[in-house]
Amino acid sequence: LNFDGDTYVSWNWKANGGVATASASEVDNANPAYSQQANPTAGFSIITYTGTGANATIPHGLTLAPELIITKSRSDADHWYTYSKYAAASNPEQYELYLNLKLGSYKDGSDNTRAWNATLPTTSVFSLGDTDGTNEDGDNYVAYCFHSVEGYSKFGSYTGNGDGDGSFVYTGFSPAFIITKCSSHASTNWFLHDQVRNPINPANINMHPNLPNVEGSVTTTHHIDILSNGYKPRGTGAEINGSGRIYIYMAFGS
Repeated sequence: LNFDGDTYVSWNWKANGGVATASASEVDNANPAYSQQANPTAGFSIITYTGTGANATIPHGLTLAPELIITKSRSDADHWYTYSKYAAASNPEQYELYLNLKLGSYKDGSDNTRAWNATLPTTSVFSLGDTDGTNEDGDNYVAYCFHSVEGYSKFGSYTGNGDGDGSFVYTGFSPAFIITKCSSHASTNWFLHDQVRNPINPANINMHPNLPNVEGSVTTTHHIDILSNGYKPRGTGAEINGSGRIYIYMAFGS
């Protein structure tokens, strides 16, 4: 975090300044103990909770259903389980991604209910199954919930065309921060671009949330242009613009 002479970058979202907006003790297995900080205006909340090992729901504190949820066990060395509304063409509640892995959309368990109990988030709660990665009995977790806010944030998906003039992704604002992931194929990195490190197009100084690598300018196959109302892949690389491949994204304005 602070090695002499090294350079660093951080990206920050404010929920409620460290003050809980709601909390509750465990009532039964279906109602875990939780503490919530929510910023409904920004479409963002942080929830800490204690797992029950049984199907459960947790209030997220937002006014719309989350489109992206990132969860992490604070007790075990487990993956960053990630729900995306756009991770699959149908039944995204049956799939998960992992922020720390190259896997594409993945079904965990034969009944596909392990991470999110095969249940879509609602305007009030998100659901958990019984997998250790999101809901082991007695373990502590943190969840980050997001939904789109017009003019500020956008979550969605696009289909790559394998061309240097990639598909235009409309966000309605100039993105200051973009994360993309190929959800239809495995063995693909998460890509992170931002306007601070990339003030001039093409944006080519990449970082990968799933890798410990230093930042670097990669080949032109993974460049993007950050535009006034969205962004456009400018490369043919399979990790950002492979022909026919599906990509999810999260984008925020400044």
